[in-house]
Amino acid sequence: MSLQFTCPNCGTHRLEEIMSDVSVASEIASINEDGDHDYGEQTNEDGYIAQYQCIHCGHILMNNGSVITDCIEMAEWVKNNCPQEK
Repeated sequence: MSLQFTCPNCGTHRLEEIMSDVSVASEIASINEDGDHDYGEQTNEDGYIAQYQCIHCGHILMNNGSVITDCIEMAEWVKNNCPQEK
């Protein structure tokens, strides 16, 4: 079963994971003469989850006054705080 996030602040359904101390490497796929470029594949390494938040309004998921930084705790928060379709 897939869970659906519903923001308690704005009602939208888009959740994002914010990471810190991440190393990102991006392939440069093409370069224009003015320096603009397009990206190809991207890899992310290291880092940690800093928080989960609503992508629309920035509402941060918290449990007992602490920011949620664990994916299992985030899923539990969604199960307990967001109405799910059956």
